[in-house]
Amino acid sequence: MTTSDIRTEGLVAGEARPMAEAGSDGRRGSTYERYLAERGIRVIRDGHVPSLLDLELSPLPDGTSAVAVQLPGMEGLSSLEVVELPAGFQTVRRRHLYEEYVLVLSGEGSVVFYGSEGGERELPWRRESVFAIPLNMAFTLRNNSPEPARLALVNNAHLMMDLLGSPSAAFECELGFPDREAVVLDDSVEPGLHQVGRRTAFRGPVFHDLGSVPLPEHSFIRGPGFGYLLLQLSGGVYGCHVGELPEGHISNAHWHMGGAVLISMAGEGYTQSWPNTAGPQPPDDAVVKQDFRYSGVVSVGTGWFHLHANAGRGPLRQVAFRYGGGAGATFATVQGVEYAPGRIVDREDLTQSIRETYRRQLAELGIAVVD
Repeated sequence: MTTSDIRTEGLVAGEARPMAEAGSDGRRGSTYERYLAERGIRVIRDGHVPSLLDLELSPLPDGTSAVAVQLPGMEGLSSLEVVELPAGFQTVRRRHLYEEYVLVLSGEGSVVFYGSEGGERELPWRRESVFAIPLNMAFTLRNNSPEPARLALVNNAHLMMDLLGSPSAAFECELGFPDREAVVLDDSVEPGLHQVGRRTAFRGPVFHDLGSVPLPEHSFIRGPGFGYLLLQLSGGVYGCHVGELPEGHISNAHWHMGGAVLISMAGEGYTQSWPNTAGPQPPDDAVVKQDFRYSGVVSVGTGWFHLHANAGRGPLRQVAFRYGGGAGATFATVQGVEYAPGRIVDREDLTQSIRETYRRQLAELGIAVVD
């Protein structure tokens, strides 16, 4: 039985259940899990979630609604909460000693950042915007739309709270990080593109229109036709990028450390994964297939080969949150699959069964596979 089996055994896909005293490994709950329990937030534990927009949220005492998602591949390195702000709602001013990305799934509003050494800045957001909360920077969120605004909060709270051993410590520390705050406070720097080695990157406080902005081709990352853009939004260790597979394309297979969280922003597709102990040519019974659509989320654990397949019309686009964001080398080399041999299986070297599964699924839709 795999780790995934242990964590999802007996659950229906997308089922949420109240937090128990035991953690996801059957032992005493982690600091982060106890924090969720204290707030009364339900947790979904499953191999993947096909759509974050379809999740049922539970009301919280602060007037918002939320649910937490813990996928096996997050491995306590990453965390995900889906939160809805009522129409016209504004959060209290808060700060937290962990890095966080806010992905807007619906609605529109604004974020106000407050510098630890003075200064503040208000920035707008809308559906398919993403922005980052720098480490321990004070902020508020406001929903300016007449409907609830649904947000996906992707962060490293699980890791940081477990390191601190105290949920309250994550919110009560007043230590400021002005260099990181400057990324979102400095309005003299025009947002735009630049090169980071072989990769094209966007630098700015907010990135809009995740699902439709054209992406430059970076075939060396996931194979021919692959579009990519690195997003540098906060200068943190926890990073973010957007990737796209054209219609009829399947990516190469690759593996890296756990904690990466991928959310679909356009199209339909699936991920196939298997432990690297099964080798680059795995038997069929070692391969796990996870289907998703717009707003679906997947996370693959450390050392698991995995590939992404576009299984619908038009492009398949995903925004990925993972370690290796740019604040030093921490975690970076274990995410950069080109740094070590044996981490990539090119498309033409995938097993015949994997390739035929893809061909059959696309043939039913009348879509040609691009080799």
